Amino acid sequence: MVGIEATLSDSISTIVWEKFIFIASIATATSYFNCSIGKLLEENEDFLVQLIEEVKLIARAKGIIFNPDITPNIVNYNKLLPYESTSSMHRDYLNRKRNTEVETLTGYVVRAGQEFGIQTPAFNKAYQLLKTK
Repeated sequence: MVGIEATLSDSISTIVWEKFIFIASIATATSYFNCSIGKLLEENEDFLVQLIEEVKLIARAKGIIFNPDITPNIVNYNKLLPYESTSSMHRDYLNRKRNTEVETLTGYVVRAGQEFGIQTPAFNKAYQLLKTK
């Protein structure tokens, strides 16, 4: 036995999408504003909420059912993190790495929005800046 805990779930798509909603939103926001999660919440919490809501629209279009309190849950979770916490995508930008998660996170939401005819103005705005960094 290797000591790895695992949980069998009948709703793996929901679990994956709830995680994606969190990661895509916080990574996009911290990278776009070039700031920590604490500073983001102080100065641009509304933008983070808009990002969360846009990803939720994509998830719903894909038939994903998730916790109706996911938006406040994500915001409140981020408020519990140390002020200087950031996302891995933001750290990649800070370290000037050529390959970031922008295409698999931010870009994916933009492309999925186009595919489903869903407006994603916050993600579009962030994507336009981030793909040129």
